[in-house]
Amino acid sequence: MRNFGNVFSTMPGKCFRFVTDGFGRPGQCIEPIVVTGIFEDDRGETFEVQACEFHAKDLRDTTPVSSS
Repeated sequence: MRNFGNVFSTMPGKCFRFVTDGFGRPGQCIEPIVVTGIFEDDRGETFEVQACEFHAKDLRDTTPVSSS
């Protein structure tokens, strides 16, 4: 699962990262979310987003998402 450039989304309930599907097409990561945290884009702007376990490493100030 490779990141699609630095494309991301702030849509609640979805992992913030866009990934390639193996054929070069972008799509939002479909893995279950496990944390909420702060993502800083290339311009230095910060966004509160949610991430899967794999993409959580790209965030700071993470908080686990409850499983209920």
